[in-house]
Parts: sequence; structure tokens; C-alpha cells
Amino acid sequence: RAVAGDLELAGDVDDLFLDAERGRLYAACGAGVLEVFERDPAKHGVAAWRSRERIPTSDGARTCLFVPEEDRLYLARPKRGERAASIGVYAPR
Repeated sequence: RAVAGDLELAGDVDDLFLDAERGRLYAACGAGVLEVFERDPAKHGVAAWRSRERIPTSDGARTCLFVPEEDRLYLARPKRGERAASIGVYAPR
């Protein structure tokens, strides 16, 4: 199969989740950004997706889990220097 297109990201990604209810994609980028893409229902394919928001997180935070039943995204933030490892909890808006 051929690649249909590309969506640019802020950095390497381990996890990508679809929020079907909102028509969004969430990508946890190791560059310290949670990328949010939104789908335009009037368009099709890659052209339907546009960058909605880049939420600052933590450098190296690229592992996440979106739980639709809770309407929450959990992001693992690694230990960096004196900052302890933690899990950030995000509520889509």
C-alpha cells in the first residue's frame, strides 16, 4: 500500500490514540508536546486532519493511554534531573 499522506509532529511518538467521539487524534511526542489533531467531517483522507493544539508536557514524555470511558488521557513523564517521574492526567476540552 502507498502512504496516503503525512501529518507533521513535534517529535518521536510511541503512542497515538483516536478520540472517535470528538474526531481527534492524540500523539504523545518525546519532544515534550502532546499533539492534538482534529478531523474535518467535510473532508476525506489525510486532508481531513488539521493540527488543533500543541500542549506542552515534559521532555521524553512519549508514552500515553487514552481511556474514552473516563474521557481522560494519561501521560507518563520520565524522571529528569531532580524532577520525579509522574503521570499527567489530561481532560480533553
